[in-house]
Amino acid sequence: ADELYAQTDLDLGSRQLERFMWQDKSQSWNKASLVANFVEYDALEVNEWGVFKCISRIKAEEEIWNKVVDEIFEIDNIVKREKELRHLSRFVKDVFGLKIVVGDEEQARKCQTKLENLRFSDQALLSHGVPVTGSTKELAFV
Repeated sequence: ADELYAQTDLDLGSRQLERFMWQDKSQSWNKASLVANFVEYDALEVNEWGVFKCISRIKAEEEIWNKVVDEIFEIDNIVKREKELRHLSRFVKDVFGLKIVVGDEEQARKCQTKLENLRFSDQALLSHGVPVTGSTKELAFV
């Protein structure tokens, strides 16, 4: 258990990925590459907002550079306009995502309202090494 908790989610995912290979049509063996890292948190009991689970996703380091290039050169806008480029849309994705699963529409509204009104104290931000600014004191929904 100590070894498990001593490693990051990325390290654990990379270890599993190193062992995963598949055979293609030409009978060649291929190794998988890390595109994103997912972590799923299951609730031990339902809370007042009806949350069953939270799923977080972060792009792998090498995929983050695709996003950086997309932002610098506005490639995502080109892809949206050009039907011929839509197959490149896998490179135009968010770097981080969080999904919260609840039981019904009413619980979803309650949960979203709670998150929209959530404010982080200066002390809470500083204790995690986050600079205190207007944009770090609250969540932004996209």
